[in-house]
Amino acid sequence: MKTILLSESGNPGAYSESTLEALRAEAGLVHATPSDVASGACKDAEAVFSSWGMPCLSADKIAENLPRLRAVFYAAGSVQAFARPFLERGVRVYSAWLENAVPVAEFAVSQILLANKGFFPLCRLIHSPESRQAAKARLSTFPGNFDCRVGLLGCGGIGRLVAKALSAHRLEMLVFDPLSPRRTGRLAGRPQDRT
Repeated sequence: MKTILLSESGNPGAYSESTLEALRAEAGLVHATPSDVASGACKDAEAVFSSWGMPCLSADKIAENLPRLRAVFYAAGSVQAFARPFLERGVRVYSAWLENAVPVAEFAVSQILLANKGFFPLCRLIHSPESRQAAKARLSTFPGNFDCRVGLLGCGGIGRLVAKALSAHRLEMLVFDPLSPRRTGRLAGRPQDRT
């Protein structure tokens, strides 16, 4: 067994069936659990595929039970919870963090645009004819997206994608990122400002 799909749950769920079939055909992928690793059944594994539910193993356990391991391919975001012992053993760790940022950013952008239009409070008001009238009256109190101010907390992978998508709208974006040397800033979102 040269390639294993390792997860606490047996199947991390981030891989489509067609991807799993391709990995089985091309790389001999087999499912493995932490107990399989602990029993020594995975000593020939050279690559681990995983996602949410990746077990945390010590460097000693990796050396003992995965001595040939060269790479971990993680189909999720942060690897902080498990990666350090693998890296200490010289195992390369690859993460799909930026790919996972795409649907999160898309969701965030949709929620921002809907919120500016008053979608969420108005949804609660349209369940009866009387409340529909109240919703119509309140509709004009929401600014919409034109020249609206939006604040972004963090401008890492997700925040940058959100800012890029929102830049297509006429919005003023204020950014605070505690990890950035500049920390705060203003991003132009007005089409006439971007020539």
